[in-house]
Amino acid sequence: MSSVGPVAASPLSHSDGARPPCPIRGTGDTMSWFVPPATLRNWLFSIRDVRYILNAVRTTDEVRTGHLTFVEDVAVAFEQGGLPRMAGRVIGWLLICDPPEQSSAQLAEVLRASKGSISTSTRLLVSSGLVERRSQPGQRRDYFRIQPQAWAELVRLRLDQVTSFRQLTQRGLALLHPCPPARRTRLEDVNELYTWLESELPALWERWRQRPQG
Repeated sequence: MSSVGPVAASPLSHSDGARPPCPIRGTGDTMSWFVPPATLRNWLFSIRDVRYILNAVRTTDEVRTGHLTFVEDVAVAFEQGGLPRMAGRVIGWLLICDPPEQSSAQLAEVLRASKGSISTSTRLLVSSGLVERRSQPGQRRDYFRIQPQAWAELVRLRLDQVTSFRQLTQRGLALLHPCPPARRTRLEDVNELYTWLESELPALWERWRQRPQG
C-alpha cells in the first residue's frame, strides 16, 4: 500500500464518476486532476478578452452619449435662433461625425428620426447654405456635409443684416423728427448701436479673412 494518503477530490471532478475532459496525472493510488498550463493561459486570455470587450462597449456607449448630448445642445442653440430643432440636430451631428458626409439613412439612424423629418431638415439646411448635398460615384443616394466656409458666409450675411436694420432705424427717426425728444430716445439708442456695429464689424471681418491659414 502506498504511504501517501488519498487526495481530496478536485473541484473539477464529477460526482457521478464520469471522466472529465481534463487529463489525469497520478502514481499508484495517488491521482489528481490538473489543468494544463496552456489551457490556463487560454482561459486567462479569454477572460481578458471579455473584459476588454466590455470596457470597449462601455467606453463606446459613454462616447456616444457625449456626442448625442453635444448634438442636442447644438440643436437647442439653433432652435433659440429660430431654426427647427431637428435641423439643429442635423447640423450638430454633421459637425462631429466621421465620415463627414452622411446619408439620409445614416442621419435618421443616429438621430432616431423619421426619413421624412430628415428630408425636410436637409432641404432647409441646403437652401440656407449651411449644408451641401453631394453624390458619390456608383451610388444613387445623396450625402450631406457642412458647407465649407458656411459659418463665415453666415457671419457675412449678418453684417448685411446689421446695415439693413440700421437703415430701418434711420427711417424711423426721420418719421419721428417732429416729435418730442423723449419719444425718439428708444429708437435713437437702437440706431446708435447698429451704427457702431456697422462701422466696426467690417474691420473685424477683414481681420478674419486675412488671418494666417493652417
